[in-house]
Amino acid sequence: PTRAFAANALYLEVVRLAYNLVTAFQRTCLPEEWQSLTLSKLRSRLFWLPGELTRPQNRPTLRFANSPLIQKWVNEILHRIRRLKPLEG
Repeated sequence: PTRAFAANALYLEVVRLAYNLVTAFQRTCLPEEWQSLTLSKLRSRLFWLPGELTRPQNRPTLRFANSPLIQKWVNEILHRIRRLKPLEG
């Protein structure tokens, strides 16, 4: 969004990387019924959850509202993240 071609090219690469990371996260870590959601719907379900960032013992911890539905989602997503294997390099 500038007049400089190189800056715009870099901006588009960052946007593309962010899109690819979100899509990879969506395909590998989210429940099957969430995998076809648009980015807008995904944002509203996942990133607009009420929570609080606290620092007990100086370690950042994200605490969500006490909801069985949110707890189920978070547990399922964390379980899928833990099952991921690192890329061989």
